[in-house]
Amino acid sequence: MPGTHGDQQTRRTQLSDLSNGYRASATIFSAIELGVFKALSNESKSADDLAADLDCSPRGLRILLDALTGLDLLLLDDVRYSLHGLADEFLCLGKHGYMGDILEHNVAMMKKWVHMAEVVRTDKPIQREKVRSPQELRSFILGMQNIAAGSAQQMVEFLDLTNIGRILDLAGGPGTYLHTLLHHLPAARGTVLDFPNVIDIALEQTEKEGLTDRVDFIRGDMFEVEYGGPWDLVIISNIIHSFDDSANRYLFSKAASSLDIGGFLLVKDFFLNENRTSPSDASLFSLNMLVATDSGRSYSWQECELWLAELGLKLIRRGRVGISSGMILAQKSE
Repeated sequence: MPGTHGDQQTRRTQLSDLSNGYRASATIFSAIELGVFKALSNESKSADDLAADLDCSPRGLRILLDALTGLDLLLLDDVRYSLHGLADEFLCLGKHGYMGDILEHNVAMMKKWVHMAEVVRTDKPIQREKVRSPQELRSFILGMQNIAAGSAQQMVEFLDLTNIGRILDLAGGPGTYLHTLLHHLPAARGTVLDFPNVIDIALEQTEKEGLTDRVDFIRGDMFEVEYGGPWDLVIISNIIHSFDDSANRYLFSKAASSLDIGGFLLVKDFFLNENRTSPSDASLFSLNMLVATDSGRSYSWQECELWLAELGLKLIRRGRVGISSGMILAQKSE
């Protein structure tokens, strides 16, 4: 029997909420792009003062500020706006857990997502600059730090840290995972491998962590340079979604060859279940890779575990990190 009118109206509302989700995200991204949250990080301001600071129209900015207030991200006291709720916790400059960098990266991604239909039709990502600008690169790399800060401790808990003395963080970006592990392993050393301009940022973060005497760096393309070793642990975190199967198989082979006997390969990514449709965050992230890369996508647990088995690595365990990410740990036995 067809549902009641009330049931149908509920389903209409659900579909409407799904299709209008862009409104809230576009509101937040516009505020990020204009610098609203940064400008309010240290003090409250009126719409007119903020408009002058950000070179915006007072009318347009006031409407945006009121919408942000409606989303509980700002607080309006008489005529002055201040950070509130999630924005005060995660978008206030200088606070632990700051997420502004990853949201700046998401602003750039949103501009790609509007071309989704064309990308699906042609299976070609939209035209993009071959090289990120220094600011785009910095936002992306520090955005990776924003994300890693929330899962690095889970990585520590997932691993057995016994007998881990030498660690390679492959395409390690800011080095967040390596830094966290080294804080738990006072006798260990580690190396971050990444492109030269990324290593410049990793050096800054390593200095901030007080680990400059325990971290080395390899500057170069992970598909071309030698990895050194032998390593007790190689970390491949949030990398495989950017490449196709053959590239990932080659990457895993290089990593496995650099491991010491008994060493571990840790893979973290947005893993899908076998049917490739869930969890939804991971399947949506696959679309993100469709619009942003030539051949990337989200992979299933089974696909990744097959690549490891083909190299003779023994699966030790797998586990979820939050809703959409996961980790797989494999060991080299001979």
